[in-house]
Amino acid sequence: MPLQDQINSRNALRDLKQNPQTVLQNNPLLVGLPGGHQTSCTRVPFALTAGGLNIGPGAPNNDARIYMNAVVTPTRAHNSPNRFTAMVRPNTAGADFWVTERQTGCSLIIVDWGGGQLSMAHMLPHPFSTYGQVSRSILGNTPLSVFAGAQRTHLRTEVTQLIDASKIGGVDPARYILVQSNFAAINLQNKNVIGVKNAGRWNFYMQTNGVNRTVQQLAWSNWNNYLPYAAY
Repeated sequence: MPLQDQINSRNALRDLKQNPQTVLQNNPLLVGLPGGHQTSCTRVPFALTAGGLNIGPGAPNNDARIYMNAVVTPTRAHNSPNRFTAMVRPNTAGADFWVTERQTGCSLIIVDWGGGQLSMAHMLPHPFSTYGQVSRSILGNTPLSVFAGAQRTHLRTEVTQLIDASKIGGVDPARYILVQSNFAAINLQNKNVIGVKNAGRWNFYMQTNGVNRTVQQLAWSNWNNYLPYAAY
């Protein structure tokens, strides 16, 4: 039923904006984006299917597909020449959703610069082969969880480097959200983060898929140059 499929997608998108936690609890997010590094505002395909909420070019190009206005943050590869290119502060006035890809070992940083200016970056971890010989020798003889911990620690230093590159006039952010995921192989989980605008303000939600699905609204942490990151 072509018309009904489109109606179902429109209803799902409306409900996602009005009641995000319930919709995310009932439907897995499936986000696939083109390669890149910089956040932008664009029209994004969306479709409700039996598999969940499909967002991005991978959304089935059938009668269920509609389009939504969204802020889109692609994943920065470990070897991208733009890995530390300053994050933009996009004008999000025309968007109701902020989307990025699934995390299975990545780190996602969301920064509030104050005055309604937000930035986001999604950073892939460095693969084992890129570590130095000594580090590979040590980490190669430890459980996978130890290597994952080393990756998260290293990504925190890279997040700091990226934030420093993104400051204007040396001014620090007001607050941030940092999400650091594990390899799916460690805990059989993946994380999806999505932003939903409500009354002109952005709220961010994390959907964790594993044996069970959990959804939580993410809380901001105040920026502090002297304390370690608070991370999910």
